[in-house]
Amino acid sequence: MPNITIHNAHLSRFLISAIAFFCDWTSIPTGNAQSLPSQTLPQQRSYVGIGGATGLQGTTTSLSSGGFALLSKRVLTENLAIHSANTIFGSSVSASAIALTYNQPIDRLFTPFLGGGIMTYYENGVRIVPLITGGVDLSISEQLTGTIRTNVGFVSDRQADVGILFGIGLNY
Repeated sequence: MPNITIHNAHLSRFLISAIAFFCDWTSIPTGNAQSLPSQTLPQQRSYVGIGGATGLQGTTTSLSSGGFALLSKRVLTENLAIHSANTIFGSSVSASAIALTYNQPIDRLFTPFLGGGIMTYYENGVRIVPLITGGVDLSISEQLTGTIRTNVGFVSDRQADVGILFGIGLNY
């Protein structure tokens, strides 16, 4: 078994928090608190915004072909949020995605997230398929948040539509 060493204190705290969240542990010591600098992380902010989608793989939905995107984030708790996206005006069928995500602020600017949910689209009736999403929210100012994320919608057993979404949101 290879020996894995994590050199970044923020990354190790993120990994420990992720493991604790998924195992439902209430408290995990993360080292000597006096050796770590005191850092106040910003409160997570909800936003609604606009952007674009660039398709990487697939042919079924506008997620895979690109188009205009409506993006949002609704904060539920300190580390949980709902990220949603609607890709429209692309050359394929519009797609709507919604995912429950785990968010871990790294510093005052960056908040990476990872989660899963569903994607819906219309093809001879409404189709609902699994979705995985991951990305980063970037605090631009008190009023604005930038976002870039990758969405993977599993439209069939052997095919996934993959797209990169990017945009800017107005915080509320």
